[in-house]
Amino acid sequence: MKPDWFLERARHYLSWMQEKRALFHQFPELSFEEWETRKRVMEALPPNIGAVHTSKTHAGLWGAWKGNGPMGSTIGLRADMDALPLEEDPRDGRTYASQNKGVMHACGHDVHMTCLLGALHMLKDCEQHWGGTLSYLFQPGEEKLPGGANAMIDSGALDALESGPLLALHVFPEAQVGTLGFRPGPYMASTDELHIRVIGSGGHAALPDRLTNPLLAAAEFTTNLYALPKLHFADTHPTPVLAIGRLEAPGATNVIPSEVLMQGTVRCLREEQRELLHSAIRKLAQDTAKKHGVEVFVDIRTGYPPLINDPAATLHMKHRAAELLGQEKVLDLPVRMTAEDFAFYGKQAPLVFMRLGTASSNGLNQYSVHHPAFDVDPECFVYGAASLAWLAFSRLSMPSTVEEME
Repeated sequence: MKPDWFLERARHYLSWMQEKRALFHQFPELSFEEWETRKRVMEALPPNIGAVHTSKTHAGLWGAWKGNGPMGSTIGLRADMDALPLEEDPRDGRTYASQNKGVMHACGHDVHMTCLLGALHMLKDCEQHWGGTLSYLFQPGEEKLPGGANAMIDSGALDALESGPLLALHVFPEAQVGTLGFRPGPYMASTDELHIRVIGSGGHAALPDRLTNPLLAAAEFTTNLYALPKLHFADTHPTPVLAIGRLEAPGATNVIPSEVLMQGTVRCLREEQRELLHSAIRKLAQDTAKKHGVEVFVDIRTGYPPLINDPAATLHMKHRAAELLGQEKVLDLPVRMTAEDFAFYGKQAPLVFMRLGTASSNGLNQYSVHHPAFDVDPECFVYGAASLAWLAFSRLSMPSTVEEME
């Protein structure tokens, strides 16, 4: 099978994919609540692709499918299913706008499901030409800690993958439709939540000698927190991110509160950075408490690990993508300090996380993900489905060798 066949076949499925995406988009569901979405995915799967597995404890769906052709290797394809707690702003009067108030597929997971479904149908059409094992995963709960990836792993969704790579694509409105981006090695950051309480003794603001002011301590603590990444990683690019996004001090113009609540995030590209920053935050809390005579309680809630794309597998897939799209359409991605629970699968498989261009050449569809007016160029379904199908086929139709990943 030549690469062009996959683009032609994806175009054959374009109207069908647009219908499926519209259905997913109209009825989005929040993280770990994707039960109806799972039903819609099951109804859209091609027939006779082996056993389809589900769980009673989470809304994930997965399977392992063997082709009918000569023996090949193994590969996995994953799509996420959940939407965001966001009210849609359909500025163009789109007919497929969300009908679930306050919930929207603003991160493109409806696109990811659609592209994977399209790819599965294309691989069904040519299953006599490949003979390996394809693992496919429709995963719940990517947008919310602790993420759904570990639940899928624990359910056995990767058991048939053996040593094969696991691929996923994600919408990328920063790039035009028809492109696909790759980055070997560290690509996305870990994400940990900071929950901090600074406790003193409040009172009348005009009587500071009778107070132990937690606001003063919290202000200094916040300033020093922001300095920690530069202090410890001055020569590192990009520098880890440490930010406070919420600070609550329920006082008044003349009232100093007794407690200040703070929330924030820590983002790192490497585990050693993560461990060092966690220790530095706790040490700073101790020093601040001692200096100001307050108590500082730090709760660091560990989230997703850094997303590390397997270098060999990523470069191999990048080369294959160029055969399909043309070298000029294959992009080199910069690192991002956003996070993805796809990173958890790295404990079980070599990862290849790709970015699918979704912006229109006429300037439309360039709103960022998590924006209430986010949308994609419908042509992206052709390139997303064709890319997943071609990359999978190119491995499933080849013997399992070490050399093919080099």
